[in-house]
Amino acid sequence: MNEPHVMTEFQYSRIYAQGWNAARTAATKPGVRNPYPRDPERERWRQGFMAGSQ
Repeated sequence: MNEPHVMTEFQYSRIYAQGWNAARTAATKPGVRNPYPRDPERERWRQGFMAGSQ
């Protein structure tokens, strides 16, 4: 009985923050890639990255 892992809003906020931080350091570390292979985590990280890039 393998149930899918359900993430909390707090966990999603941490993923967003990881993306935001990656965008802020991308100038010194080119080639930053999204570490999440599947949505919704991948999309949350991307949203943070885009917000951090502005």
